[in-house]
Amino acid sequence: MNFHSITYRPDIDGLRALAILPVVLFHAFPNLLPGGFIGVDIFFIISGYLITGILLKDIQAGNYSIKTFYARRVRRIFPALSVVLLFCLALGWIILTAVEYRALGKHAAGGAGFIANIMFWKEAGYFDAAGDTKPLLHLWSLGIEEQFYIVWPLLLYFVVKRSWNVLYVIVAVAVLSFIWNIARIGVDPSGAFYSPLSRSWELAIGAFLAYQTVTPIASLAQFIKRHQTSLSALGLILVLIGFVVINEGRAFPGWWGLLPSLGSALLIASGPQALVNRYVLSQRLMVWVGLISFPLYLWHWPLLSFARIIYSETPPFDVRWILVGLSVMLAWLTYWVIEKPIRSSQKKRSLIWFLSILMLIICLAGAAIYKTKGVKSRHSGMLNADPASLDMGADRGRWLNECGIPFVAKLILKSCYSPKDQKATYAVWGDSKGEAIFYGLAREAVNQNAPRWMMIGNAIPMAGDIPRLRGRNANKTDYVLDALVKNSDLKAVILAPAARSIFSLGEVYSKEDLDASPLFDEGLVGIGNAIVALEKAGKKVIFLVDHPGFPDPKSCISGGMTKSDFLNQFLYRKENPLCNISYEQHVRTNERYRLWIKTLQQRHLNLIVYDPTHLVCDIEKNYCGIAKEGQFLYSYGDHYSDYGNSMVAKDFLAKLPGLLKGK
Repeated sequence: MNFHSITYRPDIDGLRALAILPVVLFHAFPNLLPGGFIGVDIFFIISGYLITGILLKDIQAGNYSIKTFYARRVRRIFPALSVVLLFCLALGWIILTAVEYRALGKHAAGGAGFIANIMFWKEAGYFDAAGDTKPLLHLWSLGIEEQFYIVWPLLLYFVVKRSWNVLYVIVAVAVLSFIWNIARIGVDPSGAFYSPLSRSWELAIGAFLAYQTVTPIASLAQFIKRHQTSLSALGLILVLIGFVVINEGRAFPGWWGLLPSLGSALLIASGPQALVNRYVLSQRLMVWVGLISFPLYLWHWPLLSFARIIYSETPPFDVRWILVGLSVMLAWLTYWVIEKPIRSSQKKRSLIWFLSILMLIICLAGAAIYKTKGVKSRHSGMLNADPASLDMGADRGRWLNECGIPFVAKLILKSCYSPKDQKATYAVWGDSKGEAIFYGLAREAVNQNAPRWMMIGNAIPMAGDIPRLRGRNANKTDYVLDALVKNSDLKAVILAPAARSIFSLGEVYSKEDLDASPLFDEGLVGIGNAIVALEKAGKKVIFLVDHPGFPDPKSCISGGMTKSDFLNQFLYRKENPLCNISYEQHVRTNERYRLWIKTLQQRHLNLIVYDPTHLVCDIEKNYCGIAKEGQFLYSYGDHYSDYGNSMVAKDFLAKLPGLLKGK
């Protein structure tokens, strides 16, 4: 097999700049470039092209070595990555709560072990922490690349040594991976995004470009040469269209992934002398940005994420611009002070050992932080509450079991849990607020040897047959209602929707919003129909009153530093003024919600209403807060924490016999 060599192309560095700049802008200013995140897909194409080209060249020259390949990867990836990981662990030690630092330790270990994508895939879900509060979320892409390169060098070596056609293997990997991507995007979108199986097709496209470079297909090479300017222009147009039309609401990658992938592939294939490549991508500034693109990718996201945590909200516009500039400066320093000297050093063997041991230490340190639950002894006095009590559903694995609903319904519903040890005699039907209270009910029922509970969520018929329940989700309420009605073991069902599900509200309720809501009457009809159906089936129906609305409790923590600490003005976490309200304010702002419940009771005289407000608010002292007795009452958003849901569950279970008897 006759191979040509791949030479350095400045336009490839320029293409890296075209990839990284939109990523940074998107993360700093999401509304500015909604599809900026697809720059990562451009990186996948570039990586597949360059790495496969090197592998094919080494194999043909007879000096191919797995050991040498991974030594190069260590020198390329480890220096900048280890610096950023150490920075994150150090800064996290100062400003993160125990729960947050525990998560950071886990993610640092996963990043150092190149399995971050698998971790984030497994964490993905409704109650997963917001992505912008995960300083190492961006390492998912490194995980995909390195997992691919565990298999790819071995596969290529195996194929070439047996004189098989490499092209067939590349095409097969690309086609099978793309089919898997399309098949999974509607079933498991998180898996399609994070799994190497559904992303390998992008790296394989790059591999095909490398194959075409080192072993040209004559007819294709002639076509590219004849139309190189048109191809480069088309490639740029596809990429730019992707930046504009793709957004986080799209099922990505799916078919949408073709825009950045094919666009960047055309730019690479058209060659360095094509119009766009020569006059745009090869410009000195673009090349310079491309050279620092890897450390820039590593630095920008942690800085923005930590700022989001410190401010308890999206940082001010000017702060984000400062952080972008700081990211560029740190990337430049990392490249010139760390990366470049290491690449040119003659002490390759000792450097490989040092970098590998350092990465292992970081991995073990992250695991230790996770195992010690975030080293909560670092700080004290944060809101006078234990940060560990921020957990919600920490023991959810105890309740995972079949819920007796059709398979098609399982693809739609967000949550469905039932006890493993015995049949459930009570059920919770609600949205995420219902799921939060379910964990307490399930836990305390076991502790008290009380009847067991099941949970079916995200199918509350709050507004009957209105547009948001049509289409793919049109029948999900019917699935759940049918399952509850036909379950002869169930004695009672708790309806537990969030107040804002009724009125389509945001985090904080105002009387003006409630008065203007069109869902007041529709919600009465939708819930009313469910109550009638359940009561006809002989089930008691209990309505759980929602608690006061608060923001995410993590935004209520002032942080690990005290106001006298060094650099306080930069690292002291800003407290959210909405984290404590008077009981009178709670009653006033939820007046419309209370009226809705009263109206529902008047229409359904047998409806039982349980109100836990007295547990989370001190009515005598006119106070509703985020914590009680040194424990956080709420967790994700304004959902009950495990402490909060257990507290409510104990009270509810004690009163349940009387409630069912109408007392």
